Amino acid sequence: MFYENLISWRFSALQAEGPWFESMCSHYNRHKAVFFILYSFSAMSCVYILFSLSLNKYYIGSTSDSLERRIHKHLTNHHGYTAKAKDWAIVYSEEALDNSAALKRESQIKKWKSRKMIEVLINSSSNQSK
Repeated sequence: MFYENLISWRFSALQAEGPWFESMCSHYNRHKAVFFILYSFSAMSCVYILFSLSLNKYYIGSTSDSLERRIHKHLTNHHGYTAKAKDWAIVYSEEALDNSAALKRESQIKKWKSRKMIEVLINSSSNQSK
């Protein structure tokens, strides 16, 4: 019963019902469906850009952890680039399918080595959300 409720809830969240849903929930595939759904929800990663007003600098990173937890780590006591300031704010983020894709996108943005291109990316994303 637990798996049926979990599958039902996860698929409802995805709005995936009907014949495909019924076949995924067959007795034989039930455990595979649960794994697939849980994996697809947990596999999301993201690329983010932080900005520090006091340093007037951007920081580009990626995480497979929740973005809130990752930012909290940047703002608490640690060693590294972001330890230089405590006013980092998220100015951009984008989701990736998995950590590998997030790392690839992070690397792509870092290779730009251009503040202007980073700001164009940030501005284009804020214009799309309006």
